Amino acid sequence: GDCFDFSIVLCSLLIGVGYDAYCVSGFAPRFITTRNEARSKCPFLEKKARPPPAADDEDPDVKFTIPKKPPLESKHERQQEEKETEEVRQREEQAMRSDSDDDPSSDEDECMNKRIHCWVLLRKGQREVPEDIWIEPTTGRVYDMKSCPYIGIDLLWNHKNLWVNMQQVPAKDVKLELFNSRYFEYVMVEPESLADHHEGEGEGMTEA
Repeated sequence: GDCFDFSIVLCSLLIGVGYDAYCVSGFAPRFITTRNEARSKCPFLEKKARPPPAADDEDPDVKFTIPKKPPLESKHERQQEEKETEEVRQREEQAMRSDSDDDPSSDEDECMNKRIHCWVLLRKGQREVPEDIWIEPTTGRVYDMKSCPYIGIDLLWNHKNLWVNMQQVPAKDVKLELFNSRYFEYVMVEPESLADHHEGEGEGMTEA
């Protein structure tokens, strides 16, 4: 299946276990649509923060201590090490690039802002979700709202309704007020809203 199939299946599973989930259709960069994670950090290989070294027990009989001088460092050696590190990084990046014209590792993309993609939005509130997040169904990566790689949003939908995005802003700046017509237009009237509308009409006729 493609990204739409993955998103629909994932969204259905999340809704089935009680989450407030939506499928999102929009535009994404090439490394997302081609599932190229060559430049992405592996979450399982991130270095764990080391605890700070324990302070030496101070002798109460010692009134003062002679501060230790910091080790001497050569600026030239440090610059050489940084230069070598950068050269190694560039060689590794060049080795990851393919020989094809449509290299997913390249920063140049002739189809920029034209690559249609689908992913999942998980709203906060239900099942103790603390904040809104994006889920990339093809890789399982989770992105917060302000640092997501997605370019733009066209539609959101789930089992209840479909919403058309009226905002011409990047995905990270979209306001998710789905029933505010300034930001989204919903396609179908929900039964609760329709019932409230009929009740209001009935009260008006009774008063007349």
